[in-house]
Amino acid sequence: MNLLFIGWSLGARPSGARSRLEGLLPALVAQQEHRCRIVIGDHYDGTQLERAGVIVHSPDRPHKKPWQRAVFQRGALLKLHRAERFDLVVTELLPPPRGFPYVFTLHDLRWHGRSDVRGRIANRVYARTLAQARGVHAPSETMVESIERAYPAVRGRVHYVPNAVAPAREAQTPDLDRNSRVPSLEPGYALVVGHFEPRKNWRLVCEMSAKLWEEGLHLPIVLVGTGEELPEVELARLRALAPERRPGTVLRGATDPQVARLMAEAALVIAPSHLEGFGIAPLEALQAGTPVVASDIPAHREVLGDCASFFSPTDLAELCLRVRSVLARGPEERAAAALRGQARAQRYSYALSAQLFAESLRAISEAPPEIRNP
Repeated sequence: MNLLFIGWSLGARPSGARSRLEGLLPALVAQQEHRCRIVIGDHYDGTQLERAGVIVHSPDRPHKKPWQRAVFQRGALLKLHRAERFDLVVTELLPPPRGFPYVFTLHDLRWHGRSDVRGRIANRVYARTLAQARGVHAPSETMVESIERAYPAVRGRVHYVPNAVAPAREAQTPDLDRNSRVPSLEPGYALVVGHFEPRKNWRLVCEMSAKLWEEGLHLPIVLVGTGEELPEVELARLRALAPERRPGTVLRGATDPQVARLMAEAALVIAPSHLEGFGIAPLEALQAGTPVVASDIPAHREVLGDCASFFSPTDLAELCLRVRSVLARGPEERAAAALRGQARAQRYSYALSAQLFAESLRAISEAPPEIRNP
């Protein structure tokens, strides 16, 4: 099957979507069952994908803003389709490719149930997009169930295609990469990786740092991500409350080697999100052998199993308790937990994702006409 992946937003910021495409497409090409192409914007270098055998197209015009994608997407896709016909478009972006059969990947349900105007509009757009899709891909079995509950019209067309450890992280050997060290940052901190937005719940980790400081435990925090919210302000406030302490740091635009090393040298990784469809960062932490303290949400329970310590994402006292418990582990307990975590992470691979992706396409093509052509 000739597949075209939409990658307009790749490179705009580090994300689970980027990690997914960079891992999934080479694995699909390796199967030699599908011909994979991807159309990208001008803020992403597709060299890594080209080396893996993915055909990369850059449009004549940049598509940095959603309204630009809406205006120019159809023309760009028609041009590509005339040059080499594709059977199916795979996308996770709105608007969907009007006039082309597509599979839509939905990573989470952040818009569902929101009562504000923006949330209601987004939910209607997602409902229409999913209803018109040939199939829907979800990164976890939990998400499959959640999507079918939230959008009953797509029941029977949602397929499980999991994420995995990002290849760029998995391939790094942090102790050999001299350029990956972050200056003036000593090992033994709590690490949080994720965009600076409300659902990621990073503020609770700042509150945890202040609470533990009051209790006599100095645990610096490192916040890695991008976004409009400003954790720098929160850390400055913590520093002002106790000028003698170093509460931690914020890293925007960290490279993959830096993130890999940060995970390897962290005392623990905290994943405090209110909502996730999978949770790549804590899985990568397990791969690095680093303890994980994660919010008790369905996706984290599914992906991390018994290899993480869980807390309610609204309970500061419970988070502090879990962090203290992890830090109190002895060397033998820590080593055993690291081995269990690495074994858990190895259950998720992009080879498996590619296999399930191919199975989903066969199911879509063999479905009854009323399901195959919604």
